[in-house]
Order: sequence, then structure tokens, then C-alpha cells
Amino acid sequence: MAGTKNYFDQIMENQNKLFSTFSNYANAFLEASAPNKQTAEKAGELLNEYVNRSYELVEKMATKEHLEAYQKDFWSTFTADYTRNVELSMELYKKTMDYFSNLWPTDVIEKQQGQMKKLTGLYQDTVKAFYDANKANAKVVEHYFE
Repeated sequence: MAGTKNYFDQIMENQNKLFSTFSNYANAFLEASAPNKQTAEKAGELLNEYVNRSYELVEKMATKEHLEAYQKDFWSTFTADYTRNVELSMELYKKTMDYFSNLWPTDVIEKQQGQMKKLTGLYQDTVKAFYDANKANAKVVEHYFE
């Protein structure tokens, strides 16, 4: 029975090494593909501004006084609301385009090449770890049945 446990322990050790390699690869991949903190914060600020300013506009349009203005002069009120909505959309669109134009640094190609080289190496290490773990596990099973 102790021998069986030893074989099982060897297989578990091999699997733990494999899992650790896969985890390292997944973490490196996420790190390489995720935006940096500053970029993510700017995106969050832009999204918050979009949501907050749009909500403020809709909230103003839903007031009792504003709805009464629609009753008094529908077309003028509608035109003013439409104009404010278009102006807000244009302003936020411009901010979004500015964000995207600043998102890509001038050395993006060199950075991408370096990241792809790193990820390719990690992928090759992961495939090798998978092969090695299966080979080691097969030897353990082979010795178990001898």
C-alpha cells in the first residue's frame, strides 16, 4: 500500500509542476495583454464621465418643469434637448478619440514584438512541461505495473 501512495505522490508532484507552469503562462499572458494601470484608470474616468453626464442630462429632461416646457412649446424644447444631447455626444466622442489616439505609444511595434517573443517562449515551455509531465506520469505507471 505504501508503494501505491508513493506512485500517486509522484504523479501528483508531476501534475502540480504542470499546473504551476500553466498558471505562470496564464498570468504572463494576462499581464502582457492587459492595459497598464494609468491607461485603465483613464478608461474608467472616461466611462464614468460618459455615464454621469448622460444621466445628468436625462435627469434634467425628466424634471416636472422640463416636462411642462414640452407641453408649452414642444418643438423648441425638443430642439434644445436634441442639441444638448448632440453636443454632449460630440464632446464625449472627441474625448474617446483622444483617449484612443494616446493609447498607442510610438514604440508599440517594438513592445508587441518583445511581448510576443516572451509569450512564445512561455508557450514553448508550457508545451514542454505538458510533455514532460505526461512522460513522467507514464514512467510512474509503468513502474507501478512492473
